[in-house]
Amino acid sequence: MKNKINIVSIALFCSAVILLVSCGKQSNGWKGTIEEVDGIIVVKNPREPMYGNEVFSVEEDLKIGEIQGNENYMFNVIRYLAVDDEGRIYVRTWKKPDNGEGYFFDIFDNEGKYIARIPFNFRPRVLKKGKIYSIEEDEEGYQFVKRYKVNWKN
Repeated sequence: MKNKINIVSIALFCSAVILLVSCGKQSNGWKGTIEEVDGIIVVKNPREPMYGNEVFSVEEDLKIGEIQGNENYMFNVIRYLAVDDEGRIYVRTWKKPDNGEGYFFDIFDNEGKYIARIPFNFRPRVLKKGKIYSIEEDEEGYQFVKRYKVNWKN
């Protein structure tokens, strides 16, 4: 019986030490204040950021474009860029289709490989789940949202 009491006592003592050590290593968290002044909630953040100055870093992962070489990778002026949920990159070129409506978009896969040049007579705003959404106008200037279904041919 004394053996069990000693084991339980040692286990409790070790648990208490571990708890104290782990609590001592935790940061105090956000050091700002929240108070109500004249019915308005005022949040004051401290000068020092909670997680330091380097929350994340950025490094170049992909570059598409050439000064000379393959015409599909040469851009004069990029007017617009969009990315769909599959990572395909849509770059609006300065070139217009023969009918003069809209612009050509060069499309690249998520690794930067050229897929195609496609004319759009609208500006894609959102590209998700096989759909392209745009804001367009009728002849009288009224705006509306239009959705297009995209069918990729493999």
